[in-house]
Amino acid sequence: MRPEAEAIMSAKWSLPVLRVLLDGPTRFSVIRNKIDGITANLLAARLKELEKRGVLVKDYLPEPANRAVYRLTEKGKAVREIVEALDRWSEQWANDPHPHDAEGGSAR
Repeated sequence: MRPEAEAIMSAKWSLPVLRVLLDGPTRFSVIRNKIDGITANLLAARLKELEKRGVLVKDYLPEPANRAVYRLTEKGKAVREIVEALDRWSEQWANDPHPHDAEGGSAR
């Protein structure tokens, strides 16, 4: 994995933020409400970092709304396959109470 991709994907809260934004343009407060445990400061920092890396953009709605929304760029939308692959993996393996290695032995 290239360093920039690793930095984006491994940063805390990146995946939850990207997952929310895959549903479409979203306001800050909605993103925060959909991600349990994230503080406003952490969310703001993560959004700024993802914007700096070209993964999302901050748009302003026209009057009278005068509110900001965040939306994924094409670069950001390309993570959909990664997120969906992680979802499939977690559905199959994340809750496995007895993980085994390929030879049939215990992974512990």
